[in-house]
This record gives sequence, structure tokens and C-alpha cells, in this order.
Amino acid sequence: MSWNGTVRCSYCYHKGHNRTGCAELAKHMKELLKDNPEDWRAKEYFAKKKRTCGYCKNTGHNRKTCQEASQDRNHFIAQNRDARKKALKWLKSSGVGVGTLIKRNSHYDGEYLALVEQVKWARINAQTVVVDENEVGIPDISCLIVAKVDGSSSRCSANPRNTEVVGTIPVRLVSAQVPYNWLASEDEPTLSNIEEALKQDDMDYIRRYILRTEPTSW
Repeated sequence: MSWNGTVRCSYCYHKGHNRTGCAELAKHMKELLKDNPEDWRAKEYFAKKKRTCGYCKNTGHNRKTCQEASQDRNHFIAQNRDARKKALKWLKSSGVGVGTLIKRNSHYDGEYLALVEQVKWARINAQTVVVDENEVGIPDISCLIVAKVDGSSSRCSANPRNTEVVGTIPVRLVSAQVPYNWLASEDEPTLSNIEEALKQDDMDYIRRYILRTEPTSW
């Protein structure tokens, strides 16, 4: 793909298709096979053509080179950028980060105070952020690791949406804790999670139930 986003074939150098879909290359390979049925280049070419991609279910490529998977990877990143921008707005306005004092109510421990010791930033993404009418995104997943202020050695996770903040930290401290490239959704843990999702599930599931770029059946 060229700098302006136009696909250019590496075989014939024409625009509008890549090497996999090049008619000239296919014609050349057929000629090679006709002249020599044992030509290894032609045999390998047509063997690849018969392969089925585990992601999009089309032939001629695999998940690693699938353009549909690459497109959905970009959708993951774009959706995360939007959701994280709104989530960071809430975190700043609420003063939530490492050092925040919260109040929790547990079925086993009752009501107690706890201090946020860690934020699992990679868990905050387009699938876990609930956006309200004011375009503020509240993380709705257990992404905070907290410790009781009574000195207990145990640690537990907390969901910001179900947590009462009683002691905030300054906005500048919240900003300082944001990992490098997290807001752009290009930090290493996030990209790793995206690649794992694209590796485990197929295109139909990803687009219907995770990215929601296609209508679901319910």
C-alpha cells in the first residue's frame, strides 16, 4: 500500500489490487505450470490460493495477511481512542488514579475504606466504557486494584462505576499516570489484546459482538 492509502500490486505495479489478486501473476503461473507441471513456484502459488483464511473464511491468504483482519484491527484502535478519551475525562474530573481513597461495600467485609494502588489501564477500552449523555465515559470493569486502609495485606479489584470516591487526587497526577501511547490505543498491552482477539475469533463474531460494526442477531 502506498503512502496515500492506494493499494499497488508488487508484481505488475498497477493500482487497485495487490499481488494476491493480480490477474497477470495468475496468468503467468498458469503458463509456467503448463510448460512444467512440476514448477515449484507455480505449485506453491496455487497451493496458497486453495488455503482458507481462519478469519474471513476466504481463500488465498491466512489470518496474518488478511486485509479484513487488518481493517478490523484499525477499527479496534479507532474505537478505543474515542472511548479512552471520554474515560480519561471522567477519571480526571473524578480524581481517580493511584492514591485515590474510595469507599466500598462488600457482602463479606461490609463497608470499608480502600486506597487505589494500581490502575489496569489496558482493561479500559471501547468494550468496557459506558458513555453517558454528556459524552463522559465511565469504565465499567474491575480495573482498579485497591488495598484496605486498615493495613490488611489482601488486595482486591474494584469497578469505578460501582465505587464511591471519598478522596481524590489532582488532575495532573491522573494525567501523569496514563501509560505511553494508551490514549492512542497503541500501547503494547492493548495491541497484544487486540491481536489475541483477532487470532481467537472469526470476522463475523468480531464485527457483530465486539466491534458492533455489523448488526447482531439479537
